[in-house]
Amino acid sequence: MKNGFTVDLNQIKITQLLKSDLPNILHLQPEGWNDIRKVFLQFMGYDFFYPVKAVFENKIIGIGEVLFNGDTAWIGVIVVDKSLRNKGIGSFITNFLSKYISSKNIPTQMLLATPLGQPVYEKLGFRHVSDYVFLRREKTENGKGRMEKGGWEREGGNGKIIQYDPQYFAQVAALDKLAIGEDRSQILQYFTDDALLFIDQSLKGFYLPHLGDGLIIATDHEAGFELLRIKWATKSELIILPQENKEIIEFAESQGFKPYRYAARMILGKNFDWNPRMIYNRVGGYLG
Repeated sequence: MKNGFTVDLNQIKITQLLKSDLPNILHLQPEGWNDIRKVFLQFMGYDFFYPVKAVFENKIIGIGEVLFNGDTAWIGVIVVDKSLRNKGIGSFITNFLSKYISSKNIPTQMLLATPLGQPVYEKLGFRHVSDYVFLRREKTENGKGRMEKGGWEREGGNGKIIQYDPQYFAQVAALDKLAIGEDRSQILQYFTDDALLFIDQSLKGFYLPHLGDGLIIATDHEAGFELLRIKWATKSELIILPQENKEIIEFAESQGFKPYRYAARMILGKNFDWNPRMIYNRVGGYLG
């Protein structure tokens, strides 16, 4: 399909995306995004996940999905064929998913939007309530990031960090809910096997390295910084924070991190309380 090709939205059919469809969505992969198939591979088959495809003339031209968290639902991975963007197809898919969520009597819908996507979602009734700031650290000549002495990075380990123990799951779920304001326990349980916990008499923080960008939730800087140090040493020198976490953003910038993009946190329906300063690294665009 070439640019300038028109699509009658009434001729687009939206149905559930199947695992057998995944090889046929590679052409949708946006530049700079993580592999869009990963989310679908992780969650397909669970009743809290609803993936869809938009089909036109027997070709998948767009995708999207919903993750349900009790009284909230996240819309994510809205991707349209590059040659067919700016024709209302992304809005068409989002509106379809939004109506599907409403049919389940879920009072709150959430999504993260790029600057280009934000006006589209505002037309559908979503409100801009916050921003996520993406920061990364420049590499030095030896390929490593720069960290000043006295910063987060310290030699040696921390005796308060332990490997995950199932006895702490209820505390992990409770800490996550306190930070996020949503009950994500049914999702978290599938990503705890390799989790790291910061224990100081009770659970003060946790790191789930394989949930999205590497979720880190903590009650204080000691726990949050130590878990971030491990993330940077083993996964990536990247940090994605709610804009409200100004102290951490400023400290990251003092250590060589620089903001390089933003994403708008948007909501449709009933608002709810959350504690963004407890978030030391988010999950991803599909779950906040």
